[in-house]
Amino acid sequence: MKTKITFLIGSLSILIVGTGCINKTTPEGVTENKETAQLEAKIVAEPTEPQPEAVKVEPVVPEPTRIVAGTPAIQVSDILGTVARVTNACTLLNVDVEKVVQTSAQVLSGIPYSSAKKTDCSGMFHMLVDKVRMACPNAVLPEIETSRTTRGIAQWYYNNGDLTIVRDPQGMGKHIRPGSVMFYGYGNREYDFDNLGIADLVKQGTGIKHISVVTEVTIENGEVVAYKMFHGRRPGKPSGITGSELRPRREELPPFGNWKDPLLAVADIVGLQSL
Repeated sequence: MKTKITFLIGSLSILIVGTGCINKTTPEGVTENKETAQLEAKIVAEPTEPQPEAVKVEPVVPEPTRIVAGTPAIQVSDILGTVARVTNACTLLNVDVEKVVQTSAQVLSGIPYSSAKKTDCSGMFHMLVDKVRMACPNAVLPEIETSRTTRGIAQWYYNNGDLTIVRDPQGMGKHIRPGSVMFYGYGNREYDFDNLGIADLVKQGTGIKHISVVTEVTIENGEVVAYKMFHGRRPGKPSGITGSELRPRREELPPFGNWKDPLLAVADIVGLQSL
């Protein structure tokens, strides 16, 4: 049996209606409605005790908390984009991305080149990215479903604000470190580095044609003079690690290129978009 009880609270005259299940017996000759009305009248007629004045409570503003982290959120040797250590992107673990790249490059070396099996240069890049993703599941990285080609990968890094287009090939050493993603053009073309743009890079047949990931660098007098790179090489040549130099022994070879292919752009495999 349900009973409605109306309470009159203070001078606010706010009616709160509550409904509850009450197990009771209705006196003989009294209907439920009459009994309810009598009970409501009794409650309303009872004098209400004066309520104390509201106490104004001033909000307490706590002192700023000083947070001391045992491990920095981001450990980098160059805040402008290095991927030596990226803990924020790697589930707050102290993951050495450089070591992940080097180890993965060794594991993935020796795989035959095949576009159909996705073990060409862009396919091998994505296989290495998958290794990095396993170590850093929160990292923002390109997906093979949406960035299958070398040009698509470059576009992805450009869209995410981490693609450096080459202006001075000989001066690119400051951008090259383990984990750097290297994009190369065609060896039989001349490129206008002063005016090179993303539209030129992603144009099939004239823009980017090859990709690699740096595994280690050689530094002399504070300058990068050579690097080693992992890549899916070409038909007949399995994936592996090869080298490039600032000053190749053959004068016709471009600085920091992939043999005859000139370097056109550089990104970080785990870039600023992941931090």
